[in-house]
Amino acid sequence: IVKPNQCGSLLEVKKVCEIAKKNKIKIIFSHRSGETKETILADLAFGFGADFFKCGIEGDVRELKIKRLIEIEEKLDYKSSKKT
Repeated sequence: IVKPNQCGSLLEVKKVCEIAKKNKIKIIFSHRSGETKETILADLAFGFGADFFKCGIEGDVRELKIKRLIEIEEKLDYKSSKKT
């Protein structure tokens, strides 16, 4: 489980993800308790190629992060469809 705010820096997050991928370990991005409505965790999970994304059980905070993942996917689908 990768908790970016506990890693210290984005470089450390990158190192953890690279080690996990090299060793065929699934990457799970997760929040800490006291989560905010900030959606950067969704961006990091997508950008670092997380296999799973843990963002709570219910509520506005979880919904915002899931919507952000959908938004990223839609933007990438749109860009790839314009190339063909």
